[in-house]
Amino acid sequence: MVLSPLLSNSLLSVCLRNFACVTLTKNLIRNRYTRALPPTILAKIFGNNGKSFGKDATSNSSLQKTFNFVSPCLKEELLCKISEPIKDCDHKVTIVGTGMVGVALANSLLFQRTTSHIAMVDVFPNKLEGEGMDFSHGSVFIGNPKIEYDTDFCVTSNSKVVAICAGVRPVKGETRLDLAKRNTEILKTIIPPLINYSPNAVFVVLSNPVDILTWVTWKLSELPVHQVIGSGTHLDSARFRYLIADRLQIAPGSVQAYIIGEHGDSMGELCRSICDI
Repeated sequence: MVLSPLLSNSLLSVCLRNFACVTLTKNLIRNRYTRALPPTILAKIFGNNGKSFGKDATSNSSLQKTFNFVSPCLKEELLCKISEPIKDCDHKVTIVGTGMVGVALANSLLFQRTTSHIAMVDVFPNKLEGEGMDFSHGSVFIGNPKIEYDTDFCVTSNSKVVAICAGVRPVKGETRLDLAKRNTEILKTIIPPLINYSPNAVFVVLSNPVDILTWVTWKLSELPVHQVIGSGTHLDSARFRYLIADRLQIAPGSVQAYIIGEHGDSMGELCRSICDI
């Protein structure tokens, strides 16, 4: 295309616009483009000559047929809502206490997709907010679960499972009974509101001493025995199986062994078999 240098700026602009329109139309027809062009680009090409773009364009217009125009525009396509946020589900899990055990439990539940709804409660607001924000910000990578956290127990309402991870750490020289007394006082403050908001939940106790505190939780809650469970010696059994497997240079899954009794100094081992899997 050769343009005369004698053309005025206004005529030159019109010629360039028409040339771009014809060229673009030919390319679209030749290559059979089906991707919609945003109305802003079309407006720049054709100018404000009364044509409608975007959602206002008629489905039978020549412009619509030429460009195979699809509404909404590109911006709306990119920013459209793909899925709704997770709402309350029937397998909500509440974690009481956001210490190392509570955070590890939340990680395990979320990464294994065991639940899509977690509520966390703690008496330390700064610690709770930090952990809650971490899980909320990372929820995009783990299936968009619903993460709730608050110092108020109302956030635990309608839980399917309540995990008790709250408790104080033992100090040097402190006996298990002394630790049990201190953690019992904590349970007296948290069990009643938890029962009030989730009377049908299953309570899993992980605080130490776990055997004593499981019994205390059962007595305070007045729930049926099948609704209060302690972690017991499950962790000790896992450690025992690993140590045997490490000594024999085999996989831990090939060892069937258990620790029975209390989660403490008086526990005992029960070796069943070592199998080759």
